[in-house]
Amino acid sequence: MAKAQEETDLREINIIYDEEKDFAANTAAFIQSQLESTLDGLTVNISSTPKKNRIQLAKDHDYDIELYAWGPDYADPTAILAMYESDHPSNYSLWSSDEFDKLYNEANTTLAGDETARWDNLIKCNDICTENAGCIPLFQTGSATLTKSNVTGITEHNTGVPCYYKFVEKD
Repeated sequence: MAKAQEETDLREINIIYDEEKDFAANTAAFIQSQLESTLDGLTVNISSTPKKNRIQLAKDHDYDIELYAWGPDYADPTAILAMYESDHPSNYSLWSSDEFDKLYNEANTTLAGDETARWDNLIKCNDICTENAGCIPLFQTGSATLTKSNVTGITEHNTGVPCYYKFVEKD
């Protein structure tokens, strides 16, 4: 970071986040304190805004760091990786990698019928994205539930809606 600061002469960073997200204020404050205490002379401004405004700021590229939560809505790595294709409409950061795009395209076209090769390409895509800071995952959410033994029929999902209660029964 110090080398990057020296090379860019960066003295101020703006972080935006949704005011509706409970985690975001604490996360932004933590990032602010870590950056300011590590990099002498750096000022980190944090601002909360309604989601609609944050999305517009992101589309306009009027930010330095954007904090947002994203979870997959279907059980496939492309639910997240798609956002990092160079021409994806949600790639607000404009991060781009020809290698990522090539591997991602192959995974979803020529390798679509070869589960192992497709998966290997998607792992490479994930590695390229994280190693080149296309996105920096900060944490993964999770939950724990306690259910009485006389309650059955709760369906839990890893993606999309976390629990489905349509078939719940109590003995």
